[in-house]
Amino acid sequence: MKQVAVFGAGAMGTALIAAAKKVNPHLLFLVFDKDESKLNLTVTNLNVKAGNKEDLSKCELILLAVKPQDVSTVLTEINDLLDNSQTVLSVAAGISLDKLKSLLSNAVPVRCMPNTPALIGLGFSTISVLPETADIHLSRAQELLSAAGKTLQIEEELQNSFTAIHGSGPAYVYLLIEAMISAAIKEGISEQAATDAVIQTVLGAAQLATQTGESARSLRERVTSPGGTTQAALNELNSGNFSELIAKAVKAARQRASELG
Repeated sequence: MKQVAVFGAGAMGTALIAAAKKVNPHLLFLVFDKDESKLNLTVTNLNVKAGNKEDLSKCELILLAVKPQDVSTVLTEINDLLDNSQTVLSVAAGISLDKLKSLLSNAVPVRCMPNTPALIGLGFSTISVLPETADIHLSRAQELLSAAGKTLQIEEELQNSFTAIHGSGPAYVYLLIEAMISAAIKEGISEQAATDAVIQTVLGAAQLATQTGESARSLRERVTSPGGTTQAALNELNSGNFSELIAKAVKAARQRASELG
């Protein structure tokens, strides 16, 4: 690809631009956003161009990184400027391929769900396409998203569930980090020391799981000596139905994604 249009200069849109530019500095991005101050900031910080709709025909890929409620408005405005050689890649939670297709008599829709670690190239993105979609459209989506981390092609019926896991998942991890730091401070540890200890612990645990390939259960059991400190802590988490709360959170996120569609 040589040129990509991006609608939406929010966290996800800018994260994907930044990741892609690190891998391919020559890739040209045209950015659109109704918030002029946000657009100008993105143009300056990421060295991209403010988009002109007359230039959309030159873009192989159009990244739709707007809120779900804005998808219809944006696609209605640009549909007549596109043709079926172009790919529209939507990151909007809950918006189905059928819905996107109904709004695009021109261009080919691809649905994905990335996450914010894309900003540092450690993201995870799921991709779905309609059965009749030509390989070039999937390839363009993979080219952009793979610059931001790992990608996985899935059946669309799983997108909302994956959204609840990896799309919303970073927030669950940050909430855990916040809670651990707060607990450490209550134990008399300084905020800076607590922050350093907790973040390095989370980072190290994730890297250990990645590098060893062992299951989370196996790694957890290795840390947990019977009658020891870790067992005492886990007993408290289990008494509060920790696993059940996570399951409820994921279900709630998945249901909300379905409602957005």
